[in-house]
Amino acid sequence: MGRVLESIWTDIVALANSLAEWLRLSWEAGYGQAIIAVLIAIVIVALLGVLLSNRRKRLAAQRPELLISRGRVQGVENSTLTELLMHVSNLGDSVVQLLEVSVWGPLDPEPEVAEVSVLVPAHKSVDITVNIEEPQGDTGFLDLYFYAARGHRRTYRLRAQFTWEPWNERFKIEPLEQRVDRVRRLASTRVDQRRREEWKRRQEAQELYPRPVDPLARPRQRGEPDGEGEILPEDEHRVQEDTNVLGNGETDGTETGTTRLRFPSRF
Repeated sequence: MGRVLESIWTDIVALANSLAEWLRLSWEAGYGQAIIAVLIAIVIVALLGVLLSNRRKRLAAQRPELLISRGRVQGVENSTLTELLMHVSNLGDSVVQLLEVSVWGPLDPEPEVAEVSVLVPAHKSVDITVNIEEPQGDTGFLDLYFYAARGHRRTYRLRAQFTWEPWNERFKIEPLEQRVDRVRRLASTRVDQRRREEWKRRQEAQELYPRPVDPLARPRQRGEPDGEGEILPEDEHRVQEDTNVLGNGETDGTETGTTRLRFPSRF
């Protein structure tokens, strides 16, 4: 063992002597300024790396920590409703305000957003129940948006994944596959923006291609709404698409103009 250490020390000393000799020869050859510039650049790069590492650690320490446990999506007994149940724990040192929850999957045309107004104190937890539409497919994602009382950016998103459990007839939210990220906008903001753009396109299409007037139709009386007493074929088709009727005759609450894929219920 002593001979091995002695050999390593000899190699280190030889390498140091070779480096010193190379620096002396380079300095005598007129490369001193280049050597100094390279050394300064190496020092600057090392300092920037240390500063960036400290900044990442500081931001990670300021980031709130939330965890969803006992999370599941299941059908309500003796009902056609579907519930999202989850236990949200605030593991951080500051209070957080829950804003909304978004459920989406690869087969959904757009995420389903529900408002949640719950204040979670530091090191406390709350139980949340929200009525949602049944997710389509065997897997999907749940985004919980919240506002933190501390930090530079205070709007965050907790993303979790859920999978279908046929033996329990429910979707289970994975407690270990969760991540907290900073966000600039809520899910409802993006959904509203897409719906607003779609509404503008429909308005522009109606202006370019107005509905033809039937010359044989009864003249509209004063104070009578336009089109009252008659339903055109395209209106009837649109109403049938926008209204999803459940088994008990109640509507599922989907907003007009949004077409949502419907599959046979699992519950």
